[in-house]
Amino acid sequence: MIVWLNGTHGAGKTTTSALVQELIPDSRVFDAEKVGETLMDIAPGLPATDNFQHWPPWRPLVVETARRVLDYTGGTLV
Repeated sequence: MIVWLNGTHGAGKTTTSALVQELIPDSRVFDAEKVGETLMDIAPGLPATDNFQHWPPWRPLVVETARRVLDYTGGTLV
């Protein structure tokens, strides 16, 4: 299972995910922004954008990463 928290920057998603994780046994926090940070580290950089979520690889990489983590660990991703 995936519990997906969405919201604007600074809305409290990270704080909320930690609190939700404490309530769900066998759960892990997965921060999809870390995938974007990895893409930002590519050198030379990818085409300029104001948000890494606009890069076409970002969404499928988030989905694939989450799927692989769940396949490996089971449980729940928050």
